[in-house]
Amino acid sequence: MRCVSIIPARGGSKGVPRKNIKPFAGMPLIAHTIRHSLQTPCMTETYVSTDDVEMQRVARDYGANVILRPSNLAEDTSPLEPVLSHALSSMSQKPDLVVVLQCTSPLRQSDDIENAVNTLLETNVDSVFSATRNKDLFWRRTIEGLEPINYDYKNRQRRQDMPQEYIENGSIYVFRTSVFLEEGHHICGRIGVYEMPREYSFEIDDPFDFWLCEKIMEWLNNEGD
Repeated sequence: MRCVSIIPARGGSKGVPRKNIKPFAGMPLIAHTIRHSLQTPCMTETYVSTDDVEMQRVARDYGANVILRPSNLAEDTSPLEPVLSHALSSMSQKPDLVVVLQCTSPLRQSDDIENAVNTLLETNVDSVFSATRNKDLFWRRTIEGLEPINYDYKNRQRRQDMPQEYIENGSIYVFRTSVFLEEGHHICGRIGVYEMPREYSFEIDDPFDFWLCEKIMEWLNNEGD
């Protein structure tokens, strides 16, 4: 079973300029995800897909293989699927499984990646996404006014009695290469979920997230001492 990771890391970022190589907890942000992949026992190879020269250098310095992505696949509106297809077409040997790891999730653990892959294999599904259990109560605004989405406010259940709901956290996606190539989407075929602890599931989109995730990482490191 050949399992490789693909880490998408374009050079442009509007919310936080040069986000993927911005220092985070003593290393470039992308280095944490590369390290997670390299420390995962089931991982055969680790690839970074990027259009950026400096990103290539950082990726290689931390032990990843680099796939140079064309500029038309590195725009703000570029979807993930063509990036993955391009990366797969650049490999001399197609893997059995692909693990997509987002740079913006530096709090995940290598165990989470291994467990997500094992979830796919043990439950015999075709793709798995990482998520956290949802405990929030949602409302939406309509033309008629406000309405609840996931509960009945007139018959409020205890949270522990409500149906299981998940929030996709964007950290880890695993899929069978053959099913992805057939369907053209990274969540494909029979779908499974790997539930991650909430403290490992925060992702970085803006400067506040950088500060928050660094504080969480400090707390996690201190908890382990």
